Amino acid sequence: MDNMESAKAYVGQTLDGRYNIIDCVGIGGMAYVLKAHDTLMNRTVAIKILNDSSNSDAAAVRRFVNESKAVAMLSSPHIVSIYDVAFESNPKYIVMEYIDGITLKEYMRKHGKLDCMQAVEFTEQILLGLEHAHAKGVIHRDIKPQNIMLLSNGLIKVADFGIAKIPTGDTIRFADKAMGTVYYISPEQASGKPTGHYTDIYSVGIMLYEMVTGKLPFDGDTPVTIAMKQIKEQPVPPSQIDSSVPKGLEQIIMKAINKNPSDRFKSARSMLRAINIFKNNPNVIFDSTPKKSESKTDNTAQDESTAQVPKRKKRDIAEKTERTANKTKVKVDKDSKQYTKPRRSMFPIILGVTMAIITVVAILGIYFVVTYAGLNSSDTSFTITIPKIVGETYNDELAARLKANHCVVTDVEYVYKNDIESGIIIEQTPAADSSRKLSNENSTIKMQLVVSKGKKSLTVPDVNYYDAKTAEKMLTDVGLKVETVEKYDEYIEKGYVISTEPEKGNNVNAGDTVKIYVCSGIQPKEISMINLVGYTLDEAKQRLKENGLLLGNVTEKESDGDENLVIMQSIKSGEKVMQGQDKVDITVSINKTTTTKQTTTESAVSDTTKAETSAVTTETGEN
Repeated sequence: MDNMESAKAYVGQTLDGRYNIIDCVGIGGMAYVLKAHDTLMNRTVAIKILNDSSNSDAAAVRRFVNESKAVAMLSSPHIVSIYDVAFESNPKYIVMEYIDGITLKEYMRKHGKLDCMQAVEFTEQILLGLEHAHAKGVIHRDIKPQNIMLLSNGLIKVADFGIAKIPTGDTIRFADKAMGTVYYISPEQASGKPTGHYTDIYSVGIMLYEMVTGKLPFDGDTPVTIAMKQIKEQPVPPSQIDSSVPKGLEQIIMKAINKNPSDRFKSARSMLRAINIFKNNPNVIFDSTPKKSESKTDNTAQDESTAQVPKRKKRDIAEKTERTANKTKVKVDKDSKQYTKPRRSMFPIILGVTMAIITVVAILGIYFVVTYAGLNSSDTSFTITIPKIVGETYNDELAARLKANHCVVTDVEYVYKNDIESGIIIEQTPAADSSRKLSNENSTIKMQLVVSKGKKSLTVPDVNYYDAKTAEKMLTDVGLKVETVEKYDEYIEKGYVISTEPEKGNNVNAGDTVKIYVCSGIQPKEISMINLVGYTLDEAKQRLKENGLLLGNVTEKESDGDENLVIMQSIKSGEKVMQGQDKVDITVSINKTTTTKQTTTESAVSDTTKAETSAVTTETGEN
């Protein structure tokens, strides 16, 4: 059954009792992409399923896992989202956001060379997605038009993080390579050097070049030829292919695809700023001369702030400045005498200050007389004791009771308390049993309360495929406790989270415990012990390694046969052993002739030494 028939066989089926397969929307060398309806979330999704040949291919599975691990760390409107994964089931699949659109490659094939402003609009959205990914430490490393999705509403999304580099430094491990499509890979990828955010910037530059010229900067008969051009050759400037390409845009493209990573844009944000400058002024020309004062303080300064204003605009600004200056000139008399302001008298100011002082003194005098001279003979003040309400439930009934006692609640702060029920008062101000004096029956005391909101409801974060230490911090940071359980897994990296209990997205209370199942490696398998007798020591070691068995002690024993051959093994061939656990001791032959010769030689050396010692002793005695 070919891939097309295998993919169509899924149509009408339901995966895991949740995903109803509607149609097949794409077939690749490694997987099918199916359109499905998520009955639990009531939404349309895309499901990428490993095909039959890749399902048993460890390299393909690791790329699959790497993609989900990378995208699980990201959340951007310009990156295709992943909703769910299943690596332990058959088939293995990833549930993704369904994209109602086409790839940028398909769009370019249909429209050919794109309008410069449209190409810039597309690039801007791609850079927004990469800016988010780079901020999370994720490097895509396979940016190409085939991996850029255009939605029907005009939104751009970056897809396929299968060979992405993630913060742990782990990469895909098939053939130990991280190569993207050769037409868009950076020189450092083509030559096997370390990659970084600058790698994605290069690929974006190549795409922008292709969009505005309709051609790729490097082409050839074989992938190797193209890769060598990426490393060594300089591209033809876009304006030499199409003279309508603006100078400023050409500068952006050539900077992005510079052979030297340090001479490209310092970040996706830096390139984005240059793009925005061009959008606002398509006639802009960037100053390519580095400024010393900027190089030490802001790596992106020369990328975004050195745009040159066209000469005509500069002249207009100068003329406008000169006209403004002429309007603001100060007129002087014909004799050019200095103008002197007339002196103003200080008397009005002094008089005003004096009257203010007199008024304040009069008011203080009246207050003193009323308070202390007994003019206010009708004193209606009284004292109340603040009631204790900590531990009570705050509601309308309590508020009415407080008001009857001349206390009015003016401020309530609600806080989460795992050990106190919702609505219970935790603190009060003023304190209980304290006294307060009121001037009359209409006076009130203002009270502030702190009230419990009970246990805080949380959503279990998605920590799947993070390393255990990072996952534990993510959970504890939101107020959850963590219990780690080790579990064997064939496809997840050792030390990384396989799943959680409760699962991601479930509601829990602050302080609850979440189990994280961490991969402890591949589960040992029981196999039959292999035969090692008759093999050389090196051959025996290799056979043990290939079968996942451990070498124990190696001893030597004299033998009439050939030297350095295994003559005994501690576990007999055919017995059951556990991979990765059982150790096998072996005995290696040593030829008797060699041993005898060595013994004879050692004896001769010993006799010679004794003779020399005896001679020396005799000579010493004679002296």
